[in-house]
Amino acid sequence: MKKIIYNFILLFFLFSVSVFSQQCIKTIQADSIGLNHAVFSPDGKLIATAGCDKTVKRWHTETLECKDTLTAHSGSVMSVVYSPNGKYLASCSWDKSVIIWDAETGALLKIIKEHTDRVNSICFSPDSKTIASCSDDKTIVLTDVISGTKLKTITGHTDVVTSVCYSPNGKYIASGSWDKSVKIWDAITGILQNTLKGHLGGVNCVAFTPDSKTIASISDDYSIKFWDISTAKLIKNFEKDSSSLTSICFTPDGKYMATAGSGKLIKVWNVNTGEIIDILQGHKKGVNSLVFVLDGSFLLSAGVEGKIKIWDMTYIKYEKCIKEKLFSYAYLLKPKDEFETTDQYNKRLDDFLKLKSTLKEDCIKDEANMKIKMKKESYQFADLAIDYMGPYNADAQQYQIIIAKVNYTLKIPFDDAKTFKTSWRTARVKAIKRYNPNTESFEYINIKVLHPVSKVEYEIGLQVDPADDPDLKAFLEKNKK
Repeated sequence: MKKIIYNFILLFFLFSVSVFSQQCIKTIQADSIGLNHAVFSPDGKLIATAGCDKTVKRWHTETLECKDTLTAHSGSVMSVVYSPNGKYLASCSWDKSVIIWDAETGALLKIIKEHTDRVNSICFSPDSKTIASCSDDKTIVLTDVISGTKLKTITGHTDVVTSVCYSPNGKYIASGSWDKSVKIWDAITGILQNTLKGHLGGVNCVAFTPDSKTIASISDDYSIKFWDISTAKLIKNFEKDSSSLTSICFTPDGKYMATAGSGKLIKVWNVNTGEIIDILQGHKKGVNSLVFVLDGSFLLSAGVEGKIKIWDMTYIKYEKCIKEKLFSYAYLLKPKDEFETTDQYNKRLDDFLKLKSTLKEDCIKDEANMKIKMKKESYQFADLAIDYMGPYNADAQQYQIIIAKVNYTLKIPFDDAKTFKTSWRTARVKAIKRYNPNTESFEYINIKVLHPVSKVEYEIGLQVDPADDPDLKAFLEKNKK
């Protein structure tokens, strides 16, 4: 009996794991020697690669054809990155330089030589005005993108600085080093804010979560650590890898992350639960870099063997749905019954495979149907209250008020404003609550504030004409008094 149960569990596990794996849809042999880094352009139409052959190459994502080859470095190119505004492309190299290129034409704009040793990593500030670079010379240099002028040299690490990045909100710069530490710096002044210690090996890569509240670091000690920016405390240790880690990146919503290193495998994690939800296999050697496209639908990996791979990641948003459906199909994998023919047993397994092959599509349909249902059923009248009101702006004739944690501008004439000042806490606020499928959240529309004294009704926020929203029109007609 134990053996039967064991075989059932093993069979179910094997069938379950294969649902997520092998989502590679495109492969490019980008460099015959090896690749150090690869990134998507902001619009996702191009891929830029940093090669050991001393070149930066750009590839069309759809056709996989090489757009151009940028040559100016005299050493292996370590990193390449697009500016957030899409105007610039920057690269850094063993030759101790940082080069800024025109992202549209590929023309060389600036050669920056402020480091005295190999430059390992570069990152643009969120406003695209500054570029940060880090080096084997143990420093971080901030450079003005337009003029190419050095703004500041940041010192503090005692060994090679391997990774540097700006926080998405632009307030901080984080750096990782072979001195086993992560340091957080003020992005404007360059003043050290905190030093994060806990790794037992050199730190190879650091990355901020999209909300700028947490920083992740990976190391030669095989570990993944999460640190709280405000307290500088370690808040989470993920399951250790079996090899040295070199790259980490997050989906735009911060719910998932991918990690990779010398062990060839790419692991995709659920950030909240700490669970590995997928393992991507395909690279023959280690993986040097990972990055998600801006909408999170694809993952780009650069391998030591010189290949870049594009992975379809659209399925991860359906992780929970897929697992639930798999569990509901478990009965199809039960061991062969003594009263069941072999043909019946094989048909049962075939039925499972057919259901498994459409899991993602089924989850997409379920989601779409749920959104339609929620949209139709979500409309309801709501009575709200003003939670806060600021001072009156006589020139603009308006108050700034807060309702349900949202800021609104209440335009109100001078005469009504005076009496409203003393009576706003008793003002009635009526609205319609509806589900917005685009934001996947509820919102208030057609908000009306009734002046307690003059009885004048003032409209604020989003006002939707029922003629433009059939579902709203049907709701109002149904609830006519």
